[in-house]
Amino acid sequence: MKKQHPLLIACIWLVGTTSAIAQDNDFNNCAAAFLGNHMIVNEYSTEGKCVLAATSTGELTLRPVFLSEGKEPQAGPKIPFKIAIRDGGSKTLMLFSDKTHTEIDIQKILPSCKKDDRIVLLTMERNWAVPHGEIWVE
Repeated sequence: MKKQHPLLIACIWLVGTTSAIAQDNDFNNCAAAFLGNHMIVNEYSTEGKCVLAATSTGELTLRPVFLSEGKEPQAGPKIPFKIAIRDGGSKTLMLFSDKTHTEIDIQKILPSCKKDDRIVLLTMERNWAVPHGEIWVE
């Protein structure tokens, strides 16, 4: 049996350790969808719902959320995201476009949606948690 080279073993250990540490930081910063300056979710909790009328207007963004007791949630800087649409009937998820956005006029997306579809915001970085990333179209 051949001896393993110590450098090879050290490299394998380093890659494994780095991957484990990196995964500890996955999805640990909270973000939410905003239309204009207002968070779309009605309540930033496990019970919160994101609903938009088909006639909604404004710029859609994804931003970090800073919560303070007794105050409105504060939005941080814009986060890059992609958009998909989940069909209300079949639940099929389809990419809206290949473009990465930091903001987009909601009226550019809504004509591609029908009642009961969901607009899905896809983060581009593993550190952002988006618990309310699906927006129901009324």
